[in-house]
Amino acid sequence: MQNLLREFSYEPLLAKSGDEALAIARATRPDVILLDLNMPGLSGQETIAALKKEPELASVPIMILTGEPMGRAELERLGAWGGVQKPFDLPRLLADIREALATRPSG
Repeated sequence: MQNLLREFSYEPLLAKSGDEALAIARATRPDVILLDLNMPGLSGQETIAALKKEPELASVPIMILTGEPMGRAELERLGAWGGVQKPFDLPRLLADIREALATRPSG
């Protein structure tokens, strides 16, 4: 996915754990976060909770990568903007990323 996103002019950063994702997000303040729920260290759910507690990161749209379909209510309960089911459909993924970026408050 990282290489595919680069082909479409995105600059993805890769974290191998929830703790690393938090550190990277704090250092770079990303425009959108794609997050797997099953990660070593902090789970995806714990990572989302930690991101939402930080004022500089709370408004960053988070898209959950999942192998299972998730309804809007569950995504909202987790604090996610949206979800991407694996295997993902590239045009849908890109459209979702553009939409998430458009919803992020400026500033």
